Amino acid sequence: MHDKQPRQLGFTLACQTILSSWMLLSTGACRDVEQTVHSALARIAANEVANRPGRIEPRVLKRRRHRYPLMTRPREQLRKERV
Repeated sequence: MHDKQPRQLGFTLACQTILSSWMLLSTGACRDVEQTVHSALARIAANEVANRPGRIEPRVLKRRRHRYPLMTRPREQLRKERV
């Protein structure tokens, strides 16, 4: 159907297209199932994502969202310091 690698296809549009096609097929409103599936796959293949070299994001949180600091010492030691 297309000569593209999976990394060239847009994930978000693919999910949206599959969900909308699935909803159409599940309601029974679609008369030609094969045509609907073919057009959904064509829409997914038509949306090509740009090549973004060097796009590697670290999988870490930028900020700590909690009000309290991290526990860096044993719990017993912290209890003794509080008393």
